[in-house]
Amino acid sequence: MSADRPRPAPAVVRPPVRRPTYLCTGEVAALFQVSPKTVSAWARAGKLPCVRTLGGHARFPAQAVRELAAVEVAPPASPHGPGESR
Repeated sequence: MSADRPRPAPAVVRPPVRRPTYLCTGEVAALFQVSPKTVSAWARAGKLPCVRTLGGHARFPAQAVRELAAVEVAPPASPHGPGESR
């Protein structure tokens, strides 16, 4: 290297961006062993966290749903929500 040329700056290494993964209604239903309509009712009632796609479909954060599924041994197959009874 010549003395008159500047040294290149060291490359900045950035860790990869980890985006949260989401489950669709059918995947959540299979996890809780309920119908997809029950999962949709839980989402409308605010019992399960979800986000909506631009097309209006519900997507559920995988980590939050799996944590809830681990706590709930046998969630009720009703629209009252996991862990609730009447």
